[in-house]
Amino acid sequence: MLSKALALLLLPLGAFASPVDNEARQVRPLTYEGYEAFKVDITSSTAETLRALEGIDYDQWALVHNDHIDISMAPAEIAKFKKLGLKYSSKMKDIAGAIRKEQEVAGWSGRMQANGLPDSTWFNSYHSYAEHVQFWKDLQASIPQHSQMVSSGTSLEGRDIFGLKLGVANATRTKKAVIWHGQVHAREWITGMTLEYITYSMINEFNRGNSDVVNFLNTYDFYIYPFVNPDGFIYSQTRERLWRKNRQLPPRGSSCYGVDVNRNWPHQWSTNSGGSSTNPCNQAYRGASAGSEPETKGLTRTINNIASAQGIKLYIDWHSYGNYILSPYGYTCSSFPANNAKLVRLGRETGDVIGAVYGQSFTTGPTCQTLYAVNGGSLDYVYDVSKAELSYAWELRDKGEFGFMLPADQIRPTGEENWRGMLYLLKNM
Repeated sequence: MLSKALALLLLPLGAFASPVDNEARQVRPLTYEGYEAFKVDITSSTAETLRALEGIDYDQWALVHNDHIDISMAPAEIAKFKKLGLKYSSKMKDIAGAIRKEQEVAGWSGRMQANGLPDSTWFNSYHSYAEHVQFWKDLQASIPQHSQMVSSGTSLEGRDIFGLKLGVANATRTKKAVIWHGQVHAREWITGMTLEYITYSMINEFNRGNSDVVNFLNTYDFYIYPFVNPDGFIYSQTRERLWRKNRQLPPRGSSCYGVDVNRNWPHQWSTNSGGSSTNPCNQAYRGASAGSEPETKGLTRTINNIASAQGIKLYIDWHSYGNYILSPYGYTCSSFPANNAKLVRLGRETGDVIGAVYGQSFTTGPTCQTLYAVNGGSLDYVYDVSKAELSYAWELRDKGEFGFMLPADQIRPTGEENWRGMLYLLKNM
């Protein structure tokens, strides 16, 4: 079964993340019974397809520019959707069932191993936020001489945006930084678990004397922030399983909560009208102003401080789903980084290494050209402003069969394949 703390939180099941979130209606969690997801083919243009969908309430799960859009909706919207004349296919007939499947796993033993690390049964299930916080404290305690807990500030609701700094101190030279963060989109539960698996594996292999990992920790300082949207993550566990944004209050004249933190970074924030939204009810709402959100403020300040002190070798913002390794730029499809060839080559090679583990295939390339436009996004900011040498957005499993509700029996293989990918990238970058 699910970890006990999370099982209690999800009784009843989390609710559908409606584009219009009227807080007053949400006295209790809503269920997903009767909700369905569809793949909508883009037969003319992305813009025309999105305009056609304006007459219904739907939740956009994924978009591949000029190819297809994955959407879900409440039972009352399905008949209206089918009358629009769009070409579509069924993607998920039973969203509530997919959420139940997400929980069909053995629970965590809660034991500590002889090497000081938590028992690996942790990776058999999803967990509550409180359990995640303790897990990271346990990781730090297993390697105290080479790690410390760090913070990038506090969330809108006052939660610590904690992280782990990992590396062997070097008094003779400045080490470049590797920065990873995840769970910026609340519903992408696999991202936090994958960062946990990679960090767990790195500590375990370091303690075992793995020469590559020892070299990594001697060469770089790792800053890992696994839950940079804690308010939204908790909301996705307790109220709406498919909640995406933070929990910013509605602006005047709207009843819709939340800002997409990954459209709020203060760089190219309003450059591309298709790369974010000014509508507070949209899942890609960019906020009232560039860098307006406390989560964004904390991350930009922290990353820039690290960049000024050490320089950044590698930055990855972890997401799901779709199996993509995306590089700058998101805000434009016509300009490319100076080291674009290296970014794309390393992304492709790392994707091939990941794919060789369990047969997953990855698509790689600049974000705007490969997937869709994103303005106010983290990877462009960290590349252009913080001057990271390598900057990526990673989209984990799957390709859409389960989407955000990836079954728990895929936590471990997702972690394993991406750990292999990180070994390759860190060794060859």
